[in-house]
Amino acid sequence: MEYVTKEAYEGRCKIADERFARDKDRLDRLEKMIEESHELAQSVHELATEMKSMRKDIDSLSKRQEIIEQKPAKRWEQAMGYIMAAFLSGVVGYFIAAIS
Repeated sequence: MEYVTKEAYEGRCKIADERFARDKDRLDRLEKMIEESHELAQSVHELATEMKSMRKDIDSLSKRQEIIEQKPAKRWEQAMGYIMAAFLSGVVGYFIAAIS
């Protein structure tokens, strides 16, 4: 078995310590990046949930708006029906009066 000198041992230890420090720094940065990615994914999930809720609200408001917009049209049609009925009643009444 071959013996290692103290200087060689210390040199190898120094290299190993430097490599360990670099690797630890890399791992720390990666852990931070993973944590930030997780927070970002969580934020995106929350935004998606809020958007679904907003979409439901918008659909509900759209339906209400359609109903509100249809009311004047229905009133107009009803008024035109009354006007036409009155006009036709007048015309029929005129012809009945003219015949008698």
